[in-house]
Amino acid sequence: MSDYKLVPVEPTPEMVESAESAYMLFEDMELALMMAVLAAPAVQGEPVGWQFYKDGKWWHGNDCIKGHRKNTEEAGYLTRDVYAAPQPTEQQPAPDVAGLVEALTELCDEIDNHEIHTSIAKTSILWFKRKARAALAAHRKQGGEV
Repeated sequence: MSDYKLVPVEPTPEMVESAESAYMLFEDMELALMMAVLAAPAVQGEPVGWQFYKDGKWWHGNDCIKGHRKNTEEAGYLTRDVYAAPQPTEQQPAPDVAGLVEALTELCDEIDNHEIHTSIAKTSILWFKRKARAALAAHRKQGGEV
């Protein structure tokens, strides 16, 4: 049965663009979602097994039994392929955030060391400082140094 499609947990940029375009043109959410699913990338890899739906639940098919899937489908049961979770091809290194951390630290230090200009409200400066300190604290809490 081909009424189902595996899609990424998080939509790809192509899926988002497709959905936005459909919704902007027709203001139809169902159409927008269908367009996003159609734009989803193809499943990577081969099925590792199959299942059939019987008595309100999915059961694992058995390829050791000759013709099991064919007979199950001919009997009118819903079937579906089962895929293994995609495995990362290579672990990517964490992005280098040293420059960001340095910039946030400099920003906070500059705010501390200089008088606040009249063109920028004191509350705005304090807001920026609070956000910068929160970003630095979150980075350090995750084991980040710098």
